[in-house]
Amino acid sequence: QLCGRDGHSVSSTIFVALARRSLFLRRLAMCGVAAKIAKCFFVDTTGLVGLIRVASLSGLGLSRAGLAWINRRMTDQNNLY
Repeated sequence: QLCGRDGHSVSSTIFVALARRSLFLRRLAMCGVAAKIAKCFFVDTTGLVGLIRVASLSGLGLSRAGLAWINRRMTDQNNLY
């Protein structure tokens, strides 16, 4: 399973940060996301080749863009800097 074992804890931390409007939890969640992305990039994609690797890394890039958008909306909505 590519990049999926502990993703629920990271995503739940993001949603708890949203609900509580907590700057600390938001930063903790973003650190978890960064660690998860690094793990996916360096560990999980090493066995992939060709178009499957391209598609996997493209999906990883799109998910990073989506998380950056969510983070920006959280920051703007809650006035957290």
